[in-house]
Amino acid sequence: MAEENKKKGRLFDKIVMGAIIGGAIGSVVGASVSGKKEQDEAKQEVTEEYEKAKASSKTILKKLIDLFRKKEADNVKKIPNELEEYKK
Repeated sequence: MAEENKKKGRLFDKIVMGAIIGGAIGSVVGASVSGKKEQDEAKQEVTEEYEKAKASSKTILKKLIDLFRKKEADNVKKIPNELEEYKK
């Protein structure tokens, strides 16, 4: 009977060790999968923000170009007047 109890004890020890090792492996794999998901979500969010910033910078650049063209057009309109004043 003592031998049978030792066998049961060893079996129990193996089961406990298996559960501990399995839990550790599961934690590592689970963390890896969870980390990958979080990385993918962060990458998606960064990509979306980058696209918004790119669109905003294009809008700003277009407005600056329009302002520059308007200013240049106004300056070109002034040239005949300035020439007339120069002739005087």
